[in-house]
Amino acid sequence: MNEMKLTQFSAGGGCSCKIAPHILSDLVLHTRNAMHFPNLIIGNSTNDDAAIWDIGNGKYSIHTTDFFTPMIEDAYTYGSIAAANALSDIYAMGGTPELALCIFLTSPI
Repeated sequence: MNEMKLTQFSAGGGCSCKIAPHILSDLVLHTRNAMHFPNLIIGNSTNDDAAIWDIGNGKYSIHTTDFFTPMIEDAYTYGSIAAANALSDIYAMGGTPELALCIFLTSPI
């Protein structure tokens, strides 16, 4: 039986798996002015690492989702790298992480 490797599920490794910025910009262009949310301080229009929502009383909630494809075989180390990468988006926006979500992308074997 062949051993499965994490890297077999990705064409690119790490951040190179993401859509090029100019292509992503074209994809979300129609959403930029589609709706107005008065509490949305930072959204799609600024191309930042995360969105910032004003929750009132001088407090803000920072939201981000991030992923990248495996670039190493060890699942634990890969998970640690992915978590650090996602948390860095919160730090980049000046926030303190308080909650984390896990996103799984699957493909047929």
